[in-house]
Amino acid sequence: MAEEYFKKALTLSRDIGHKCYELKCLCNLSVMKLLQFDTKEACSFLFQSIEVFDTLRGSLKDSDQFKTSFLEEHGASPYKLLSQLLSKTGKLEDALYVEELRRARGLAELMAAWYSVEEPISGNPKSWCDIQNIVSKERSPACLYISVGEKDVRYWILKATGAILFTEKEVSLEKNVETGLVPDLDQFFTKSFRGLGNLPEQNCEDRSLDNTESMLLHYENRALLRDCHDNHVKKNLDLCNKIILAPVADLLKEPEMIIVPDSSLYQVPFAVLIDKGGKYLSQFSKFRIVPFLTTLKLIQDSPPEYHTQTDALIVGDPEVGEVIYKGRRMIITSLPCARKGAEILGRLLGVKPLIGEHASKQAVLQAIHSIRSEGIIGIARAFLGSGARSVLAAQWALDDAATEKFMTCFYKHLYRGESASESLNETRKWMRNNGFEDVSK
Repeated sequence: MAEEYFKKALTLSRDIGHKCYELKCLCNLSVMKLLQFDTKEACSFLFQSIEVFDTLRGSLKDSDQFKTSFLEEHGASPYKLLSQLLSKTGKLEDALYVEELRRARGLAELMAAWYSVEEPISGNPKSWCDIQNIVSKERSPACLYISVGEKDVRYWILKATGAILFTEKEVSLEKNVETGLVPDLDQFFTKSFRGLGNLPEQNCEDRSLDNTESMLLHYENRALLRDCHDNHVKKNLDLCNKIILAPVADLLKEPEMIIVPDSSLYQVPFAVLIDKGGKYLSQFSKFRIVPFLTTLKLIQDSPPEYHTQTDALIVGDPEVGEVIYKGRRMIITSLPCARKGAEILGRLLGVKPLIGEHASKQAVLQAIHSIRSEGIIGIARAFLGSGARSVLAAQWALDDAATEKFMTCFYKHLYRGESASESLNETRKWMRNNGFEDVSK
């Protein structure tokens, strides 16, 4: 009976041209078919829902912000469900491509426009290409692609040879002590590492725009909470080691790789995950994190002359002064350590940095550790969408002295012609060997 009503509603929504209702009806029918164990029909309705969703996104024209929020609110579910069904039926490459569709559409359009190339991703299955070819064109010999469900994690390992390995893991988390509920995996990953690496205010300049009163209370309680928080983080890191690294440890032996995490993993500090031998991931593997593989393809297909090889722009400690934020006047303080860092890099690269009054307000970003939603991926997305090839950002608050040493070492390697991932790996080694063993600082 319910199926009959959904099909009538689908017909009516198509007759009146109401795409949102059509999308909802198709999603409902796909779920109903799953409950009837009719996988073939469920996939058919899901493919149709993605096609309708593409039409809706197209009607938003060039509004990237609306497209992104629309996908988050309406579009993620059918993509996730279809990818799961395809992987369970052995169509691993198709399942991976659907994952790319879910993650890539908005940013892929932005990047394609910047590079003046054709958008390489489409909802039409007939246009789907060999996604493993993207990895074969990179220096990294392997790629770990991770998708997180409510109770399971799926892993694709793409080799430069073109081989695709796949495995999945069912995960049962403990009940939340406060709520008595078992959290979904995406909730666990999203919330587990908020505030990682909290440091005393005097050790870390902070220009975030959090509520002033809340921040005062935050700093008063920070020292008291740090030990408890560190124990909590360690427990969560141990669990992440078991969920993320352990299932694929025997499949990933390469010294360099690309990691494509699901959005709920954006807060996970991959560099400090530990293998069964007790080594940090950053100690035995050079790795890059990308939001999706299409990012790499767009950069691969961009014209050689697009990215300048000669100039550098360095911005540090912009003079902002008084601003109105949430109806209140605030004085944005200066960042002496950021200014010093910009000056050091300017001397290293032979470029005059934009600092103080010479840096425009448009260059000002909130402190990275104040970002609450997409984290560093949110910042990386903005730069990648504007044509950057790579973005280096911290996942937690860092000691100012350590930051100065880190950036100086990193840019020395980059200036010598080493890649960003090679420079980062060498800088990590140098930091560990020169008194900065604590990765949270």
